[in-house]
Amino acid sequence: MFNTSRNRGIVSVMAMLFIVVFSALAAAMAVVSQGNLRTAETYQRFNRALAAAETGMKFASFRIDQIARTITTEHGEITPSRADEHWATLRDKIINEMNMELHSLEAIETVNDDYIILGRIPVGNGDNAPTFQVHIQRHPLAGVDYGSDYYQRSPYNVGDGANRFTVDGEPVSSSNPVQRVWVRLRVVGVDGDYSRSIQMDFRLDKKIRFALISRNRIMVGRNVVIRGTIGSRFTDTDFKHGHPVQMRGDFYGLDDQLDTWLDSLRTYLVNNDSDGDNRIHLADDNEASSLSNPETHDRNNDGYVDAYDMFLRKYDTQGDGGNPDGRITQAEFTDSGGALYDKQLWRLINEMKYPPGTDFDWAN
Repeated sequence: MFNTSRNRGIVSVMAMLFIVVFSALAAAMAVVSQGNLRTAETYQRFNRALAAAETGMKFASFRIDQIARTITTEHGEITPSRADEHWATLRDKIINEMNMELHSLEAIETVNDDYIILGRIPVGNGDNAPTFQVHIQRHPLAGVDYGSDYYQRSPYNVGDGANRFTVDGEPVSSSNPVQRVWVRLRVVGVDGDYSRSIQMDFRLDKKIRFALISRNRIMVGRNVVIRGTIGSRFTDTDFKHGHPVQMRGDFYGLDDQLDTWLDSLRTYLVNNDSDGDNRIHLADDNEASSLSNPETHDRNNDGYVDAYDMFLRKYDTQGDGGNPDGRITQAEFTDSGGALYDKQLWRLINEMKYPPGTDFDWAN
């Protein structure tokens, strides 16, 4: 038999060693788990605060837009001096209509004539629900450095007279701050001890939904381009000529023969234009079946016959090889005396090829 007297107590030592190791591992796991829980809670609260701020921005911009629509002015442009008057009206209406709105936790605070703070509004139920608070302040903001890096980026640093944020159209700077027609909305979302804020700048401006609006019938003459919606309050539409918009074609009155062709086209459209777009769709048998040699009338090869094709038929005579080429040169649109048949129409057609606002030097 073996003598084991020297090995007595080794099991106890090993057991205690394992207990220490496992206790350390358990403590480390507890610390890591607690850290993960704290990180997850922090991330969740930051997200809830940011979501509350975004909710507040949507709510505030919607409500303020609703209130601003009730303010009217006879002036077509809101200048900084006129903005003073309209801002005062808007501010007072916001205070009257939004005070203690949607279960606000506090009343509106008026910091000064250009700065108001809406009471905190909870997002959700319960005492621990996130809240948002809206700060409404008109530019230029007190204590803000307009020469900082924040304003040396688009759209604040646009120059060449095209900057809508400044009076002179030049970049924003310490000596050239954002003008008084701009209002900043800053929304702070809070969840417990965590907060997030977002901000946007809004312009006090007058928006008209129509490019042209009238109480009576609208008469649109030759060589007129209207970009946008036309509105008319004329209601006597039961008369023979009671359409609220009366238009004269650009190509009428240039030539007697061209007028005859346009009259024939108009008669044909009255009887055959099934979709009401004032042109003949050559691929549509319902529209083109009654037209003899329809392809010969499509002078610009776009698949349709309209008034412009009649215009080309009259003046497009000097293309390659002496044949029509679907274009009209200045020489073709010039009479025997060296003058354009219609100088304004010539410029209009050429300018239509370019984006709105393009500058042209027609003198050269």
